[in-house]
Amino acid sequence: VRTVAPLYPSVLHIGVRPEKRGQTLAQALNGATVFAGDGQAPSRQLLERIKSLYAWRGIEFSYVDSLDNRPDLVVLFAPLSPRSAPLLEGYELLSVGRAEDVGSGSAADGLSLVAPFLRPFVIPEGTYGPMTPTAVATVALDTLLVTREHVPVVAIYDLIQSLLAMGPLLAAQRPDLAIDEIETFD
Repeated sequence: VRTVAPLYPSVLHIGVRPEKRGQTLAQALNGATVFAGDGQAPSRQLLERIKSLYAWRGIEFSYVDSLDNRPDLVVLFAPLSPRSAPLLEGYELLSVGRAEDVGSGSAADGLSLVAPFLRPFVIPEGTYGPMTPTAVATVALDTLLVTREHVPVVAIYDLIQSLLAMGPLLAAQRPDLAIDEIETFD
């Protein structure tokens, strides 16, 4: 397998009920019901890894299998689109530290240090309407374009050229994919 290019970031979104606003992730999780997908979902795996890395003692929470019961926290490690945003109505996104501190030792920086496949990421204020009344510090994982080693370089070049040519159309149809970042690779 050969890595060709980063395509877009998969961003960690942590939706919290209004009564959890302003809490740290550990405080928000304590005693909470949490939707993070099934046991194999990247969201749940990351949450379990964070829990073990930080050795949170005394912090208990339980997972739920559905959004129907309006859990205290919703953890999604995926793009949010206008179609999926209504699922989080009544939630705000939890900031992992202060957005203005990203790059200066924030909690998001710390997560990327203990889990190097993550990188700090800031969701700008207003990106998701009322869910983001302020900028949100979080982490992201780059979604990569990979090929098998035997794929001809010419085919890879043609694919990337097609992606670049179709980028504006893709961005217009799926703004949640952040296709504009495709221009940052050669």
